[in-house]
Amino acid sequence: MTNQLAIRDDMSLSQLGKVFVESGFFSDTRQASQAIVKVLAGRELGFGPIASMTGVYVIQGRISLSANLLAAAIKRAEKYNFIVKQMTDEVCEIEYRERIDGKFESIGVSKFTAADAKRAGTKNMDKYPRNMLYARAMSNGARWYCPDVFGGPVYTPEELGANVDEDGEVIDYLPPPIAVDLEPEPTPVTRKPEPAPASKPEPGAMPLEMALEVKTSEKPPRRYGDIETEELSHMFNEITAQMKKPGKTPEKLEEYQVKKSAIAAILASRNGN
Repeated sequence: MTNQLAIRDDMSLSQLGKVFVESGFFSDTRQASQAIVKVLAGRELGFGPIASMTGVYVIQGRISLSANLLAAAIKRAEKYNFIVKQMTDEVCEIEYRERIDGKFESIGVSKFTAADAKRAGTKNMDKYPRNMLYARAMSNGARWYCPDVFGGPVYTPEELGANVDEDGEVIDYLPPPIAVDLEPEPTPVTRKPEPAPASKPEPGAMPLEMALEVKTSEKPPRRYGDIETEELSHMFNEITAQMKKPGKTPEKLEEYQVKKSAIAAILASRNGN
């Protein structure tokens, strides 16, 4: 009888999650439920379990992807593509293209500079400036020009406050335990639906400490953290309206986005979120 190694690919998600945790290869995953979330998030983008475990992170309740996984998702989409036009220690510029009538046409440029990184508090600029600028330019472009690939806003781990290495992979983030019952769920009890919360700006990915230090463009500038809530809400709506007007340069849109993220983070904090 011939001895053969049978490789099976029919494990349940519960079994797969346990295998990943017990392997000890993924330092940011210590529960099977966390591994399952990463695998499910990656599967929605067409990535296999291993790619999802190494490139998908859940930070502060938000799904984030490494820059490499962002780039791979865009390249794999038949509708979009991108070209790195410039990448130095001072600036990264990526042109995004969309397939229109069978041909790829430019739909915009995402540019991120060392000055932008300083304002945004981008980490590791002293160690890996090219890599950090590339990651930010890539994530901005993904949000601006091809959000339908990801089903909504998408971020890199560094944008959400995690420490990363030169490849954009998380190096020291350990999420809190997630209590998830992996056994079959009981029949749900019908409950009276709760009223929907009042509409308000979605909180941005910017850490609150950084958001408080963002300043207005007026002279002399004011810290956003010193501005009253009502005025901040008005500023948020005004910036949103300005972003919808045609003729804005990518640099201006990027500036507006930083301001919106800062205001959203402050308002969310003041609202108790």
